[in-house]
Amino acid sequence: MIASKDYQSYLKANESLFQLIDDNSQVLHDRFHDVIIVLNYICSLEEESDIVEEEFEVIFETGFSYLHEQLETIKIYYKNYLKENLNDFKKYEYAINYILLLDDLTEALNEKNLLTKEIETAFTDLGKKLDQIIMKQEEFKDEDINYINTVIDSYIAQTDEVYTTDYIFSLIVDELEKYVLK
Repeated sequence: MIASKDYQSYLKANESLFQLIDDNSQVLHDRFHDVIIVLNYICSLEEESDIVEEEFEVIFETGFSYLHEQLETIKIYYKNYLKENLNDFKKYEYAINYILLLDDLTEALNEKNLLTKEIETAFTDLGKKLDQIIMKQEEFKDEDINYINTVIDSYIAQTDEVYTTDYIFSLIVDELEKYVLK
């Protein structure tokens, strides 16, 4: 059984934050878009038949957990560090997105038993650097983005087995669009 009521309640409770993201941050919107499509689809399956296949239950639990974790992180940055300042939110949306990406990559590498101490340290250091940029409201420059991309690519390029959660959900949406969503 999926926690569709909890999911619906969570969406409703965070409606204003979702709207803020939809209206002001394409990069963060894209991070959740496919996850929400899949979760909504699975909820609709439950409404139709009260029975959801085990595979969909696992997908739902993974997606809902991901959505919750990532949105709560955004909430912390938006409310605590950026003091709900929309201009600052727009200014640091990419830094926040990189923090979320690093968390997701760390988890994906760990699940595949590919997370080495070296990678963990590098990603932790990048996360701390991004944290400081946001907390001190420093300029987030193109050089910072290039450096982060270089570090991430240097570790992720070593394996083609690691996919972020949002990427996996985009693949699920592609499959659903072929057969179900039209």
